[in-house]
Amino acid sequence: MLQSSADKASNVLVKKVRYLKDVCKIT
Repeated sequence: MLQSSADKASNVLVKKVRYLKDVCKIT
């Protein structure tokens, strides 16, 4: 349970980082 939740959290962080990077590239 803990590991799966940690993986979900890390995946969310990665998605946020990628999204922010894309936004920086567009602007």
